[in-house]
Amino acid sequence: LQIQKTSLYQVENVSLAVTAFRMLMERRNVPEQDIEKTVRNALLQFYWEGRMEEIAPHIYVDGAHNVEAVNAYIETMNRLHGEYDKILVFAAVKADSAKLAEIFSACTDTPVMVSDEIDDAMDMAVELRGDRENTNIYCVGSLYLVGGVKRWRNRHDQF
Repeated sequence: LQIQKTSLYQVENVSLAVTAFRMLMERRNVPEQDIEKTVRNALLQFYWEGRMEEIAPHIYVDGAHNVEAVNAYIETMNRLHGEYDKILVFAAVKADSAKLAEIFSACTDTPVMVSDEIDDAMDMAVELRGDRENTNIYCVGSLYLVGGVKRWRNRHDQF
């Protein structure tokens, strides 16, 4: 059984769903081999768009938009991609970009660049990455950002 590379928290979520499904099916006296077959088929088809999704080589999107989700995302990113340098494109709906930049600048020694437009932010990130194979771009913060980054990607033939 091969499962697509996904975030660690999605594995936890799927495990919970599978456990609940198994309990319900066992209560209905569904044979174990039928439960196993259904679970196996579901896992082979499982795909959650916008969750640690690689939309192009070295470009990942995730709709993590609250503290718990962002912390889980960071843990996943560090465990699965710890050897890569990282460029973060972050967005928050209804948040002042200058204020966000101020907060990020206070937490890091690396440069913080600001754009109110997703296309511009992605262009800056790609330019900053250049040809470095050991660098990934991670786009995190909202499903709105995920959709915008995917639209940006679809307009660029080089990916």
